[in-house]
Amino acid sequence: QKIKDVDDKFELVMILERFEESLIMMKNVLCWDYSEITSLKLNARKSENNRLKENTRLLLKELLKSDYKLYNHFLELFHHKLEVFGKEKMEEELTKLSIANNEISSQCSISLTENKKLRGDLQWWGPGLMGYIVDIEKEECKLMVIEEISYVERVRKIQIKRNNNKM
Repeated sequence: QKIKDVDDKFELVMILERFEESLIMMKNVLCWDYSEITSLKLNARKSENNRLKENTRLLLKELLKSDYKLYNHFLELFHHKLEVFGKEKMEEELTKLSIANNEISSQCSISLTENKKLRGDLQWWGPGLMGYIVDIEKEECKLMVIEEISYVERVRKIQIKRNNNKM
C-alpha cells in the first residue's frame, strides 16, 4: 500500500544509477530546458575498490528488504518509462545534455580536484571526496560547485529576505 501511495503522488521517481536519463525524464515532465538540468558530479569519492563482501550484502538486503522492494518497484517503472520514451530519443537527449554540461564546464573554467585542496564553501565534508575549482567568479558558476550546506543556507537567506520584504 505504501508503494502505491508513493506511486500515486509522484509522476517520476529518479534513479541514481540512471541519473542523466532521470534528468532528461524530469526535464520533459516539467517542460524545462537543458540549461535547467546541467550538472556536475558533486560529492563524488575518488575511485576506490571498497566492495562489500557478499555475506554483508546479503545481510543488508534482508535488513533493508522494504527499501529493496520500493527501489525495485520504481526501477522497473523507470525502465518502462524509458521504453515508452524511446531509446533513440533518449540517446539524442543525452548527447544534448552532455554538450550543455561541457559548455557550462568550459564557460565556468571548472576543473576537478581533490577536496583537500579546496577551501570555504567549495570544500565538501568527508574523506576521499573530489571537488571543483572554478576559475571564473561568475555567480552561477560558483553555485554549481559549492557544497550543499552552504547552498541550502544561501537559499534560506534569500527566502527569509523575500518573506521579510512581503510584510
